[in-house]
Amino acid sequence: ERRSQFTEYGCLRTPWIASYPAGTGQSVRREVMQRYAARIADGTCTATDRSGRSLASAGDGQIVHTAVLMGLAAGVCPALKVRHLIPATRCTGDYLARLCYGVTVSLLPASVESFPELIGKPEYEPPSWVRYHAHKLISAIRESGKVCGPLRRIRMAARVGDATGRYVAAGRPVPTWLEREKMRVIDS
Repeated sequence: ERRSQFTEYGCLRTPWIASYPAGTGQSVRREVMQRYAARIADGTCTATDRSGRSLASAGDGQIVHTAVLMGLAAGVCPALKVRHLIPATRCTGDYLARLCYGVTVSLLPASVESFPELIGKPEYEPPSWVRYHAHKLISAIRESGKVCGPLRRIRMAARVGDATGRYVAAGRPVPTWLEREKMRVIDS
């Protein structure tokens, strides 16, 4: 997935940066996992990972957040490689759209559990109908003729998931128009 040419790492109280490692092949210090397990036990971390048809994927993010809370950096190194065997059923447009939705819908709510100061920051505010649809139109114009249909659907699923996750993180009900958008993109 990554094509880094050098080791990258960071220790920022933010939902995600490019140098944070995804779950596949993640190596974690024992003390970080012990602290993460304690956070799960005391209810501080409630994010779920893939289960049944849900493709929520916030557990690995909360492991990274736990390291950051401990003052440790997290990163990636191009010298470390993993061969990730993926079955054909997980290489379809439908699956990838559902996966992108699951990842993006779960990221901000899981991040807020670790970094409550993110709530109320303008960059994480739930979008209004107008703002969401303006962004959707701008994206469609940018992608027109440059991005194939399946990839457009995957990107749309990520946008719907991100917007939905913003409402969930803010403790606000997900608007009906956004639920309809999810049904159109994911549940179709």
